[in-house]
Amino acid sequence: DGLMRITNVTFGFFNDICLRRDIAIQVSQNNDDGQHPVVTDHTSVYNTSSGNLVFNGRPNLGAVNPSDCVGDQAHGVGDYRIPTVALASANGTLININISYPYRGISRGPTCTYQPSYQMYLCRNTTDYRMLVIESVDPDTETRRLSPVAIMSDNGYIDLINGPQDHGWCNGYTCQKRISTFMAIVEGGHQYDIYLTSTTPNHIRFRLLNADSSIKTILALYYNSLQQVDVYANDAYISPTNKAQNFTNLILLDQSNG
Repeated sequence: DGLMRITNVTFGFFNDICLRRDIAIQVSQNNDDGQHPVVTDHTSVYNTSSGNLVFNGRPNLGAVNPSDCVGDQAHGVGDYRIPTVALASANGTLININISYPYRGISRGPTCTYQPSYQMYLCRNTTDYRMLVIESVDPDTETRRLSPVAIMSDNGYIDLINGPQDHGWCNGYTCQKRISTFMAIVEGGHQYDIYLTSTTPNHIRFRLLNADSSIKTILALYYNSLQQVDVYANDAYISPTNKAQNFTNLILLDQSNG
């Protein structure tokens, strides 16, 4: 699952010396598409400044161009990129997105503080963040654009994410392809509403990487039309909780959506 684990390691002598900044753990700046998690345990620090423990460089905005992004240069900045369907309530009336979702970025609690030296947020005593991979498995996964994808949390955050860039090599822009795979960061114990910019695929897969049964997250995927949705977990069919048990066919109970 792409996890990097650092165990029983002592970090020593990482400091700013001779106009050089040494960093113990640095996120690779050569991967524009996404970064897999790094987990540490049983580690210690010796003669190292706290500001030199971790560093996450800024995204490479040079990759935000039509040559690699195939007409979709979204890099997650600007509310105008939020999918239109996410800006309306269930009855179609517009909502004030800044009231319902006043925060931007990965959802986080009030104890999280931004660390300028890390260029990341530090969330103490929080270990239940996981990477959620959202993947279209329709035949047109390489040609149909779904991004930006809005990950909207129950604590008021909107995280806009984009998929990987084109890595093909051929003549002309018409052959460019990008798989519709998206890497989101979610926290256990929360609900996330997911909105796609275009039509929801007929077949879509969610995978919570490096998570056991103790990590529970509720996902709600928006569909623009009423249709039967079948859910499978580990290849096993999951029956709807609102299924009428006195029918052999799939009949849902009459329930208010309010």
